[in-house]
Amino acid sequence: MATKKTTEKKTEDNRARAFATIIYPDSLPADWLERLKGTMWKGFVSPLHDKDVNEGGTPKKPHYHVLIMFDGNSKKNYDTQIKPVFEKCFGNGFAGREEIQSTQGYARYLCHLDNPEKAQYDKNDVIAFGGANYITTINCAEDNSRIQKEILAFIDDNGVMYFHNLVSWCMSNNEEWYQFLSKNCYFTREYLKSKNAEYRDLMYGRDLSAFYEFRERQAYKNQEEPTTETDKKQ
Repeated sequence: MATKKTTEKKTEDNRARAFATIIYPDSLPADWLERLKGTMWKGFVSPLHDKDVNEGGTPKKPHYHVLIMFDGNSKKNYDTQIKPVFEKCFGNGFAGREEIQSTQGYARYLCHLDNPEKAQYDKNDVIAFGGANYITTINCAEDNSRIQKEILAFIDDNGVMYFHNLVSWCMSNNEEWYQFLSKNCYFTREYLKSKNAEYRDLMYGRDLSAFYEFRERQAYKNQEEPTTETDKKQ
């Protein structure tokens, strides 16, 4: 009975809805990516990690991180369902595996987004396959705030007046912003409406000097006020 329980636990430990592995380009088959895409699995391949270092400062061997994900609640067994396919795709070029509990967390790790002490890699260099979308997978509340501020600054810096022009630019130049606007457009549209209303008021000669003076005073006040607990104590 003890042997049976141990076997059942080991089998369960090998099951997950997402797996990751590390692959080394100098040991991969030439068509490894085509083989991976041919599995019809969904997932991501990181940019080439060629700037990582060990704790002692020595460079790590260049490598990719691969994340595969499965929909639904059904778990896959690594030994019988995942490992044979890894061997077919990567030959001897992969090392180990990890059962992934948070696909968002690991997807963010592909570029070290939450690890500023590590080398940073470009999100645009992530390879998505099987219908996976990297930007929507990694998106979190903190990103939404950052992206919204970036978009508003872009509007002000470039004199953007119309929402459709902003969206068209994002479609061609910034996938992250485009994905954000496709789901969170209300605030940005209201911001543009307000800017257009201000422009019309100026065109028709409305006196906005009181408003501008108030805005300048408020900006000066914000610069003077302490922003941290340390500042307040000083």
